Amino acid sequence: MHAHGLGIAAGLAWVAAGVALASPPQQNSLGAQFRVLSQGASSVVEIRLQPKAAFDSVRVEAASGVASVTPCTFTAVTPGQSYSCQVSVSAQQGAPSLTLNLIGEKAIAADRPGIVEVSHFTLATATAPAAPAALRSDKSAPRTAPTALTAPDQPTPGLILTPPGTTPK
Repeated sequence: MHAHGLGIAAGLAWVAAGVALASPPQQNSLGAQFRVLSQGASSVVEIRLQPKAAFDSVRVEAASGVASVTPCTFTAVTPGQSYSCQVSVSAQQGAPSLTLNLIGEKAIAADRPGIVEVSHFTLATATAPAAPAALRSDKSAPRTAPTALTAPDQPTPGLILTPPGTTPK
């Protein structure tokens, strides 16, 4: 009887370990879509939102490789509505690419942390040797500008969120 209980405990531990190593769910509650309108020393990127959830605020922030970006913010974002803005972005000197972060925030309660959703958009710069025009965070296939609107659902290339493929799940 004792050996049977140990077998069940070991089985439950194995299942729990597998759940802990599972891939994180992919979100796009912001309904974000990015499109390169022009590319050069300063590029113009159109950002469209069709949110599936409410957010108190949504903003565009400069991430890696960005020297400057024009502001783009939305407040009281409502599900089912459409929002858009165009940002002018320039890369840091010698940067092979630049990344924009789209950050949506929603407060829940004063005593609980809020919900934050981040979408990434990576754009190759003119200094990148033989680089594709745009790399999206969910597709590593090259695109030429202008591109059709696309929705991100994967992190920026090079970011590792799950254990390597050789790790048991």
